[in-house]
Amino acid sequence: MDRLTFAPGSLEPLAVQLGEVKTISEILFGTGINALDGIQRFAASPDDASGPQTDYLADQPVTTDLAVLVPYQVTFRAFSPEIAKVLEAFASSPNGFIVKAISVQPAGAGTGANGMASYDAGAPQQPAPMPGKGGLQTVLNEQLLRVTLTVELVKLTPRN
Repeated sequence: MDRLTFAPGSLEPLAVQLGEVKTISEILFGTGINALDGIQRFAASPDDASGPQTDYLADQPVTTDLAVLVPYQVTFRAFSPEIAKVLEAFASSPNGFIVKAISVQPAGAGTGANGMASYDAGAPQQPAPMPGKGGLQTVLNEQLLRVTLTVELVKLTPRN
């Protein structure tokens, strides 16, 4: 029988990260996003080196005199009202999240050589009008968006 083993001293940091990922997931799914593409975290254990490196950020937590800032990057698909709800949920969370950066692309965008989403900015964003059909002009053409958020969790350091 195979046994699951962890590197010495890594179980507690991994458990803490699991709780933080759970909180981030609850925020995202509570706002009604369409899909969660991924959550990236910093490598907290030597065991993380054997996992898929796309799951991890190069950034490490930053410790100041007042707090530890723990980086996460989340990628999800949603429409603009849900994106606003996600930003509001992070801002009003009692857990102390800071949204550091946001990148929004059409969900149908391809992926370039550098792994970043790309799309043809010159392509028409509205469907072409049907010949011989009258009617109202399309004013708003809502589309599914792919959002990447860089988020930091602020954990206050205890005072002595």
